Amino acid sequence: MKCCCLLTNCFPYLSCRTSDCSFQIGPFFIVDEPFTIENGLMTPTMKVRRDRVMSKYQEQIANLFK
Repeated sequence: MKCCCLLTNCFPYLSCRTSDCSFQIGPFFIVDEPFTIENGLMTPTMKVRRDRVMSKYQEQIANLFK
């Protein structure tokens, strides 16, 4: 709960600070499960397996951009 409130308050600030930049911050989605080698979301060299993350969270990611 505290984390969500903190991020909700920070998002407008980050958006404002990056409005003149060539990139933008957000939207973002926070998961409560860590990305680990055991759950298949990280490689043994600690890289994110983006294809697996995308397939696991595709519904939540799609909802971010509605």
